[in-house]
Amino acid sequence: MSTTTIVDSNRREGDDRRITRASVLSSHHWNGRRRAHRRASDATRSRLDHYDARLLAPSLTILVLCVVDALITLSLLDRGAVEVNLVMRVLIEEGVVVFIATKYLMTACGLVWLVIHNNFKVFQRIRVEHVIYACAGIYVSLLVYELVLLRALIQQVGPA
Repeated sequence: MSTTTIVDSNRREGDDRRITRASVLSSHHWNGRRRAHRRASDATRSRLDHYDARLLAPSLTILVLCVVDALITLSLLDRGAVEVNLVMRVLIEEGVVVFIATKYLMTACGLVWLVIHNNFKVFQRIRVEHVIYACAGIYVSLLVYELVLLRALIQQVGPA
């Protein structure tokens, strides 16, 4: 008859690395390690440390369009248009710099949140990544609309 030794699988040597956080000086703290999901089931409900380069173009596009939108809005207001968004109207009354900076920061914060959650799904059907692309497309449409308004106001009132 043979004797079998049961080895305790929970016996570990050294400190548990999960208890302490990575040091600010650690390369993992700044560079991260998660570039891909470990399991297929993680792909729709988890975050990564590195994001797909495909998100860079629409993200930068949205940020640039945000500033262009603010400048065109100010041009429209100079020619007699009225800001219907109450929050933006209050910011414009505070000053041009406050308006542009706050608009940009609100857009950037929302965009960062969307990029972090890009693998999640909205209504269990639409990936947030696709929402980012849709936002870029909607922003382009908004700017085309604003340029049409600006052209009509310039023809009506003349250059400022």
